Amino acid sequence: MLEAYRLALLSAIIYLNVNCAPSPEHIVYPKLLEARGINGTKLLHIKDGLTLALEKLSVLADSLVFTENNDGVATKTMINGTELEENLYQDRGKMAAVSVEEVDDTIQVMGVLNDKLRIAPLPLMPRSEEGHLAHRIYEMEPSMNHEEDDADTLPEQQARTKGRTRSASMKHVPDPFLVEVHVMVDEHHYKVFRRREDLVTYLALTIALVNMRYEDTSSPNIQFLLTSIQKEHRFARRFVEYDIDWPKANRTYADANRTFDDLLEKYGRSPADITV
Repeated sequence: MLEAYRLALLSAIIYLNVNCAPSPEHIVYPKLLEARGINGTKLLHIKDGLTLALEKLSVLADSLVFTENNDGVATKTMINGTELEENLYQDRGKMAAVSVEEVDDTIQVMGVLNDKLRIAPLPLMPRSEEGHLAHRIYEMEPSMNHEEDDADTLPEQQARTKGRTRSASMKHVPDPFLVEVHVMVDEHHYKVFRRREDLVTYLALTIALVNMRYEDTSSPNIQFLLTSIQKEHRFARRFVEYDIDWPKANRTYADANRTFDDLLEKYGRSPADITV
């Protein structure tokens, strides 16, 4: 269990700490089309050549626990996850997850359009002649290089043994198998969100993208469910060192090992299946 916990946490740390550099932006005016897609899905036109077939997503617990510290006292708030999911959609074919809200007779879109493109509203810009809200599309490219063959592999005989053991133990596992996720958010992350709902929406869309990548799992099919969020103050460990891209300057880096040790000490016995 500890190994699985460590692997899940390590994967999350890598994911959350990948620095992305934005490329040139494009201004677009998204709109919902009157026509419907297959199975009655909504069609969201972003720009020529990019239209999303929207289907509702479900990644939040019905009652989501949101914990924050007020003057050193932990305060828990129950959030209606069903209500927050009303504006959340996905397009599995394009690996997209977006929030679509109606604002003053138009729509406001935020989220991920594919593995590189992101979209965010520009409420201060003039609207289109049709009255649609301006948005920016920007490309995010990872600035960290990941080796594809970093993962260790088990010897063949050991892998076969583990496979037989796994098959025997999976007979009584529900399918789909819902993995409850508790997310700890440090101030360096949550301070960019003006509202609590914006933070929850961001995390929900992130979980939705993870679920899409697990859709091909079987016996059982694994899906992740966000059940609780906790805001922490100065939890992530950091250190200042020379910038590897610009040696004459300093840069702040995440100290993943020390942060992991602190996280394991505080949340190692969390009732959730995974804490990130």
